[in-house]
Amino acid sequence: MNIVIVGATGMIGGAISAAALQSGHPVTALVRDSSRSTLPTGVNRTRMPDRDEGGDDAWKHSIRNADVVINLAGEPIGAARWNPEVKERLVQSRVTTTRRIVDALLEAAAAGSRPLTLVNASAVGYYGDCGDEIIIESRGAGVCFLADLCRKWEEEAMRASAGGVRVLVMRLGLVLAESGVLQKMLYPLPVHLSPFKLGLGGPMGSGRQWMPWVHIDDVVGLFLFAAANPDAHGPINVTAPNPVTNAEFAYELGHVLQRPAVVPIPAFLLRAVVGEFAGALLSGQRAIPAVPQQLGYQFKYAHLLEALKQLIHR
Repeated sequence: MNIVIVGATGMIGGAISAAALQSGHPVTALVRDSSRSTLPTGVNRTRMPDRDEGGDDAWKHSIRNADVVINLAGEPIGAARWNPEVKERLVQSRVTTTRRIVDALLEAAAAGSRPLTLVNASAVGYYGDCGDEIIIESRGAGVCFLADLCRKWEEEAMRASAGGVRVLVMRLGLVLAESGVLQKMLYPLPVHLSPFKLGLGGPMGSGRQWMPWVHIDDVVGLFLFAAANPDAHGPINVTAPNPVTNAEFAYELGHVLQRPAVVPIPAFLLRAVVGEFAGALLSGQRAIPAVPQQLGYQFKYAHLLEALKQLIHR
């Protein structure tokens, strides 16, 4: 497969790029600044200018020559305290970029070029807060900011199907890797001290909210598996088959670190520190990967304990 990736400089994009190259697939990254972007050795890079710059259409030629386009574009959800301006940036960084990619795909399809598949990122936040309900891909969208953001993002991606493009929307759970969310949980303070390693970690709020986690190796595996499988289409939950509650997650993390993890973070404190984003941390989805399981994907890390051991003790 000739693969084009938008967002290849991020944690997930870099991991997918490296794995695709190792499997013999040519990879081209569409980047804002081709001179400064850090990418795995062997990845081609093409500059994708901002819309208002105009001019350079080399990125569109890359899409025309692709078999698969993987779109991971979007500002990090929890990087800044939410306010109307930040929330608008979160939406536009996803929707506007996806619109440009889909427009290029539709142009290529109309010209008889070969882009066949769009693999577009989304998130289990699409479902909103679902309590203890078991969530599979057929469930509708929830009612909250993140659900609305994901719905708009997915709707933009699905436009490509009008041109005969196979579209997959990958609803990511909490991605566990050496960097990213796991490190933020271990080191939430501006100093290099870990409450969990000191035996002061614990659940957030009541701890009853579900955490649909997934190991980075299975994120990579699922993206490439879905891209190569013509029977895969539409929404796919990129989550491990055994979600846990937040309290269970804290317990397992403490177990791996050989420390107790029973000191809760009160909900009011979370709200004071991160504002509206606390609502996303205190709610959850008991999402399971029904579609990948039906298609025969074999998870490398189906259980949280083995995933945490691999990441923390590697």
